[in-house]
Amino acid sequence: MPALIPTIDEIAAEKKRRVLLLSFPGSGSKYAKNPIRKYVIAWLDVMGIPFKECGDDPSISGYSSYRGELFIDVKCESDDESYKKLTQFLLGADGDSKFTMISLSFYSPVLL
Repeated sequence: MPALIPTIDEIAAEKKRRVLLLSFPGSGSKYAKNPIRKYVIAWLDVMGIPFKECGDDPSISGYSSYRGELFIDVKCESDDESYKKLTQFLLGADGDSKFTMISLSFYSPVLL
């Protein structure tokens, strides 16, 4: 059944802060079966890090079907414990992603 989910830029505007988007390139409409996405969601649940489904930024990609993107509700600050856990989980010592099929993006709210 179709559902209306917020876009990452709408979430950034609502939160009035920089936010994180995890996307899973190549998953397309089969995102629910993506083992890496399932693993990340299970890890987020265990760690108690809140997340929710969201759409990509339509100003960049245009409006499209949901492809499994997740808004991760942590403050993007180096002293935030949840942010530290998340970046240690996702990124190697060199700053590159430990996972080849995950894209981590930051979005800042447009302040008018």
